[in-house]
Amino acid sequence: MAPKISIIIPVYNDATHIGKSIDALENFLNSENINAEIIIVNDGGKDATAKIVEDRIQKYPRVHFINRNVNKGKGYSVREGVKASFGDFIIFTDADLPYGTRYFKTIIEFLKSGADLVIANRNLIFNVKTSTSNIGAARRFTHWGFAFLVRRLLNLEFSDTQAGLKGIKREAAFKILPKLKMDRYAFDLELLVEVQKAGLKIQEIPVVLENAGQSNIKIARDSFRMFIDIIKIWLNY
Repeated sequence: MAPKISIIIPVYNDATHIGKSIDALENFLNSENINAEIIIVNDGGKDATAKIVEDRIQKYPRVHFINRNVNKGKGYSVREGVKASFGDFIIFTDADLPYGTRYFKTIIEFLKSGADLVIANRNLIFNVKTSTSNIGAARRFTHWGFAFLVRRLLNLEFSDTQAGLKGIKREAAFKILPKLKMDRYAFDLELLVEVQKAGLKIQEIPVVLENAGQSNIKIARDSFRMFIDIIKIWLNY
């Protein structure tokens, strides 16, 4: 039977997290009796991630692996995973499962009830300190500055576009994703802009950060890249 849900996880040198994350996903899917596939996309990482995933594949038949040797970026990896997926509803998240698995059912319920895209928002929790206490000051400041530019330049009123958990209907994914040009971290932002432009329904859900893993983002370098990407998206749209 074809899976109803596809869970896509881009990885890049994530050996510390990926094994535990796959185990957690398997436990969740089995306990909830959810028919799903897990697609791991290696974005050119060179550590032990590939070996760990390949070992899990022997144990868990629902796990599939795209092992690419060249680094292309998160956006590229998500699109690659979507192309290989079979689920009616697609969820993509980060290798360390930063928000755990408890929000997956909420995402699926909203997609089933009419939303085209569901995005996690860390700022919707009343006790914001709880959801951001494990994030460093530099990352919090970068997050605030990014959100400010997004509102000013792109007219997106979402206070959190970059949380690493989103879900999308298959029809919407195959309509929108081929239009996207951003391969790296601005992929999430361009996705929102294009979905909004298409008049599709976007649903936000409040989330609390559970796991603050080691980020692959370098604040100085990637903040500049993100700024350039925002300008590119602004010029495009």
